Amino acid sequence: MNIVVAGFGTVGQNLAQLLLTHREFLRKAYGLVVKVVAVVDSKGAAVSQRGLDLDLVLRCKREHGTVAKV
Repeated sequence: MNIVVAGFGTVGQNLAQLLLTHREFLRKAYGLVVKVVAVVDSKGAAVSQRGLDLDLVLRCKREHGTVAKV
């Protein structure tokens, strides 16, 4: 399942963290392979058809205030 996260404030960041934490459960319990292919915030976007590294996206947002620097 490809996902685009539009908005990466508190809710978007918590969603990303939940997806990281529960990725294996979602795969085993429901057969879902979740891939975040884009994250957009008020200053830019990060996009990858192969799927974004959510740890990197979260760290970039914390350190630079935007996901555009991923």
